[in-house]
Amino acid sequence: MLKFTGTIYNDKPFIKFEFFDKIDKSSYAYTCLSGTVEAPDKTQRCIISVFDQVMRPFFSQDNLMTMLSKSDFNFDAIGKNKTALFLIMHDEKTTYHKLISIFIKQCYEQLIFEAQTLKDSKFPVRINFLLDEFSSLPPIPDFPNMITASRSRNIRFNLIIQSMHQLKYRYGEEQAEVIKGNCTNWVYLASKELPLLRELSELAGTKRNNVPLISIAALQRLNKEKGQALVFHDRFFPFITMLEDIKNYRMGEPEDAFEYPLNENVIDVIFDFAKYCTEHSDIYLERLFSGKTSEEIKKDMEKENMNENALAEEKIRKRQEQKKKDIFDW
Repeated sequence: MLKFTGTIYNDKPFIKFEFFDKIDKSSYAYTCLSGTVEAPDKTQRCIISVFDQVMRPFFSQDNLMTMLSKSDFNFDAIGKNKTALFLIMHDEKTTYHKLISIFIKQCYEQLIFEAQTLKDSKFPVRINFLLDEFSSLPPIPDFPNMITASRSRNIRFNLIIQSMHQLKYRYGEEQAEVIKGNCTNWVYLASKELPLLRELSELAGTKRNNVPLISIAALQRLNKEKGQALVFHDRFFPFITMLEDIKNYRMGEPEDAFEYPLNENVIDVIFDFAKYCTEHSDIYLERLFSGKTSEEIKKDMEKENMNENALAEEKIRKRQEQKKKDIFDW
């Protein structure tokens, strides 16, 4: 959580004089911040108010901030070693659903970045995203492009939705069609959506006398107890199969159970921006967005101070030698 300091310097924001005017003007942070800092007071208050409303769910609870403050897994291991990452959210509350969408987007971008460093720009181990209740989550930015390009990186998305109407509501008609068109494998369980049932019946094809291979009525009457499901797999003919009930899968015996580790990370949930700016020099703030870590910046500054001290000592030495020479010449 960021603690904003009150206005000083003739009622002008602290952030402008003590931070904005000191950072590198060619940095991306300066470009993004300029639209807010240089805005008129009323406009600036509106921007900060909107920002506060969007960010509030992420710092409304101490345990959530503690969880987000540190990661106990490494993204670099995903796609290279056996890794399973679970995101568990309450289905009765949608407050934190946007956090899931943000995580999926950032995870994908990090994986694409890692893939560029690998042979053939793809992961040696397939990465599967299993997104249950996908159409209930807030829209993931650029998801149609994500699902289009992911296959060449050996990344696969498994989308579980309750209705096609939900998908169109979240992403709009055109983007929903793009997402649907990039899903080569379909597994249909049940639905009451007539457009979807009609589309599935047409995709399944017809018999010689133009009778649907599977009618809309038949699609509505798949036997749930037997686990019947209609499967469209790649370029093969569609077929109805029996899916095993989840209780028939080995999900771990009692002896395999283990205790989940507790998050013992404790953080100071308040970041004092004013204190941070006043504790660091102008040179440090100028180099803050240079791509180097805080430790690297400090080391560079120490080296420069040592060089400056050495130059100062050299000047003093030369000046003293010159004085001795002048005295001797006199």
